[in-house]
Amino acid sequence: RSIGSGPATELASRKNPCALALVSPYTSIRDVASHVAGTFLSKMLAQRFENERNIENVNCPTFIVHGKNDALIPWTHSVQLTRKCPGNCTLYAPD
Repeated sequence: RSIGSGPATELASRKNPCALALVSPYTSIRDVASHVAGTFLSKMLAQRFENERNIENVNCPTFIVHGKNDALIPWTHSVQLTRKCPGNCTLYAPD
């Protein structure tokens, strides 16, 4: 689910697939760490998959699903990704 959104978004930004589906994606690993452990500890992590930056280069149709009650990754990450996605992007966020 969430962890696979990094590699999937990065590949989609480079290879232009026919579609991209993301389940509970994060904006960046550091943002998740900041939410879970605090800003100070998040700075110690290497920034590997930056979905918020990579999504700007995804032009294929994109479907994002993210539960509003997700305890690990806030659903607002998906809202941010949807706003930055230049292609046809749909967000489904059930309660």
